[in-house]
Amino acid sequence: MIRGCLTEQIQEVSKKFLGREITTNELRLYPYIDYVLKNGGRIDRSKLSIPEQDIIDMWKEEGNFNWGYGAIISVTKEFYDYMQEILWLSYVEVKK
Repeated sequence: MIRGCLTEQIQEVSKKFLGREITTNELRLYPYIDYVLKNGGRIDRSKLSIPEQDIIDMWKEEGNFNWGYGAIISVTKEFYDYMQEILWLSYVEVKK
């Protein structure tokens, strides 16, 4: 398995939850968002490219993401669970 690559299984999970397929940019943004959520919730805009900011805007429009005062982020429980499944499928090399 090549870590961080889109697979058919990842796209199936994405279509089921989001109702759409995801891009490689979106897939590779999940680990950073996961890290931020687990380490204070403050996002560093300088670490985001314009396409990544567009992805976050899309998540906000879909109702899964909030970018509040002081660059503190939050996500819905459902989006968090979905993101963890995607991370497990795309980045965990040894699965049981």
